[in-house]
Amino acid sequence: MSLIKTTKAQLGLSVTPTNNFTLDASADNGTMKLARGNAGATTQDILTVDAAGKLAFPAQGQTLAANGYVRLPGGLIVQWGTAVTSSSSDFEVTHPIPFPTANLAGFVCADTPSAAYGMRSAANLSSTTFVFRNNTGAGAGVGITFKWLAIGY
Repeated sequence: MSLIKTTKAQLGLSVTPTNNFTLDASADNGTMKLARGNAGATTQDILTVDAAGKLAFPAQGQTLAANGYVRLPGGLIVQWGTAVTSSSSDFEVTHPIPFPTANLAGFVCADTPSAAYGMRSAANLSSTTFVFRNNTGAGAGVGITFKWLAIGY
């Protein structure tokens, strides 16, 4: 029996590259990558096994900032931010990125909780915005910093 040595191996013989997978161990640092596509032209990285044997998944897209988001494997998107109430009535908050399909839930909380700030809620969820419902009553709650979180896909 002879041993075949190679640095790239294609799994699948489909004429459609995205129906095949490639194992790539060509890097000289002990890592191996699994990708969708043909050995000569991969189309999507799926995972990497590093030299220590740890799995790493490619970044799905993220912005780790005060107003940011992260795309999770499987398509779920979590977005967050800070807003300052500009009036005692409702106002709109815009997400850092649009949800491609649906905004499932929105949550709002005071940055410094106090009974004087009243209740806040997220309403009228859309792919790009939600309404910051200011339930403190006329003249109350202006200039208060709040944190928000939206979940969708």
